[in-house]
Amino acid sequence: MSAPSLPIDFGLQADVFWSQSGRRLAPKGAIRYRRFASLTEAVHFVVLDTSEKRFHCAIDTPDHRYDGAEIDALYRSAGFPKTQVL
Repeated sequence: MSAPSLPIDFGLQADVFWSQSGRRLAPKGAIRYRRFASLTEAVHFVVLDTSEKRFHCAIDTPDHRYDGAEIDALYRSAGFPKTQVL
């Protein structure tokens, strides 16, 4: 997948949703949520933080919803701040 279209405001507040289960129908309580002050922090969390397994991740901002390959494309995009913020 190609990088998302620009411009992207990496300073927007972002919400991350993910499943703790790889099953198609997640068991009760398997959906997790975390809010971040910026899209940059949310992308770093999804891509770099390996403290737990995450399946079917999605990042919501006021402007767009990113999931799967779109999150990886954000991380690899030329405009993404590479300084780790975690």
